[in-house]
Amino acid sequence: RSVFLSPDSGRVPRSVMFASVEPSSQSADVCVRVAKALASIDSGTVCVVDANLLCPSMHRTFGVDQEPGLADVLEHGNAGRFAAREVETGLWFLPAGRTSIGSHGDITADRMKAIAAELCESFDWVLGDIGAIGSAGQASTLAPCADGVVLVVAANATRRAVALKAKQDLVAAGGCLLGAVFTDRTFPIPEAIYRRL
Repeated sequence: RSVFLSPDSGRVPRSVMFASVEPSSQSADVCVRVAKALASIDSGTVCVVDANLLCPSMHRTFGVDQEPGLADVLEHGNAGRFAAREVETGLWFLPAGRTSIGSHGDITADRMKAIAAELCESFDWVLGDIGAIGSAGQASTLAPCADGVVLVVAANATRRAVALKAKQDLVAAGGCLLGAVFTDRTFPIPEAIYRRL
């Protein structure tokens, strides 16, 4: 809510990428949940982009084919909005596509910015998963292409120094850090309160 519905800065980010601190699918899971929540409150059309070309997973979540997708758009210059498909009412999905063509150095920040801008013209919100910060430079390349990045941190598992390094790498790459999401968070109930339940 603080990022999408009531940002402190007054400027609502329309394109937001989710990145994990360490290699996992948690940033993809968080991205999908946020996209579904935005679509469910009828805040406009939402397009989810699987920009984690090193380890795409969202096509399985939505139960659709991986191709055509983002990598194909990068290679052939096809319009991203035409490769996106509606998976739920108000929710569209652009899969990763043929990852072999875009996973190792073929991604350019200018091309990604152009695709993000094009998607923002067609959809009210553009959310994407860019994988782990530091994974072959992919997330660092993609981070500046969005209005901001939300860092996904595994609570009680990710070390503080690793999370701070990921934040520094993200900012150094020109990305705007919007905040962090803790996954696997536990809320132990103090024994005094537990006895009253």
